[in-house]
Amino acid sequence: MKNIIKKPFQFLWHHKVLSIILIVVLLGIGGYVMSTKGKKESFDTEVVKNGTVTVALESSGKVKAKKSAQLYFANSARVTWVGVKKGDQVKAGQALASLDRRELEKTIKQKLSTYKVARWNLEQSYDDNSVKGKPLTEVGLLSDAEKRIIEKNQFTMDSTVWDVEIATLALEQSVMTSPIEGVIVDDGKFVAGELLTAQDVSGRSMRVLDLSSIYFQADLDESEYANVRVDMPVTLTLDAFPDKEFKGKVSYIGKEGVKKTGGGIQIPVDITFDAGDMPFVPELSGDVEIISEEKPDVLVIDKKYARKKDGAYVIDILKDGKKVEQPIEVGLVGISTLEIKGGLAVGDTIVIPKQAGVVKDDTSHRSQ
Repeated sequence: MKNIIKKPFQFLWHHKVLSIILIVVLLGIGGYVMSTKGKKESFDTEVVKNGTVTVALESSGKVKAKKSAQLYFANSARVTWVGVKKGDQVKAGQALASLDRRELEKTIKQKLSTYKVARWNLEQSYDDNSVKGKPLTEVGLLSDAEKRIIEKNQFTMDSTVWDVEIATLALEQSVMTSPIEGVIVDDGKFVAGELLTAQDVSGRSMRVLDLSSIYFQADLDESEYANVRVDMPVTLTLDAFPDKEFKGKVSYIGKEGVKKTGGGIQIPVDITFDAGDMPFVPELSGDVEIISEEKPDVLVIDKKYARKKDGAYVIDILKDGKKVEQPIEVGLVGISTLEIKGGLAVGDTIVIPKQAGVVKDDTSHRSQ
């Protein structure tokens, strides 16, 4: 028996470094136990109170403009005047630029002269055959050859009338005019004195945008299509203005789904909103929350504080200074809050978990 007791001491005596380490570890454990003995556990807490539960359909999209105009010149000619530049405000009907009209005006005169010749030839054939404005079928004693001559003169005159109209239209189109009120967002880089080629005519243009007609187009998933209605209130946030929220409403729900990459179907939803003095432009990206249901003045908690256990919702409450697990009955599941229908009362203290975010939207628990 003495040998059994003696051997460990002999081992430690011969391994002094190991003995010192062992003593330090034991002293550390003892010090920790003594320092924590009688110390009270502390928690981050929050008092339960009434609030509003909001259910929303979430989506993303872009800013669009209902009124915009892309303007092209119709003919190749020399630019004689440019009256606007990018950023200028313009009114509906305002002239923006024009081409050299001299050639077009001479073309109209030439076409008018050809028209007059065709008109006189037709009238002469009428006089020669005593037609006097009657239908040819009612004019007797006309041979087939004579009828063909009269009809040919009629066709020629009709063609010259169209030529005059086309030349007149070209003259009108030599002046680029804005059909809407707005701002010039693309001036086409037209310069007075330059000669436009056919490639310029098809590839260069001015663009006018009515910034007062902007709206937000959200792409709503087909699974939420049945839940959205016109005039539903909307909260909008844009990537360009992350610290601001804009209020709006659903103004139009698309009547046709759009197939996206991956096979899903999305429904375009138009949202009008108050932009105020913010410098919005089309194609700005953002997110919307379409408010589908709201319950004010109900008992609420942040939904990230709750968790599911055995198919039911539970939360930790503070009772007599200790954390206690408490089952709760959940009503409406909102964007960030839960409606509490049982298990908690106003003034109860809940323990905020260190890791939250376990409760997701669950429509099966929404109140009917």
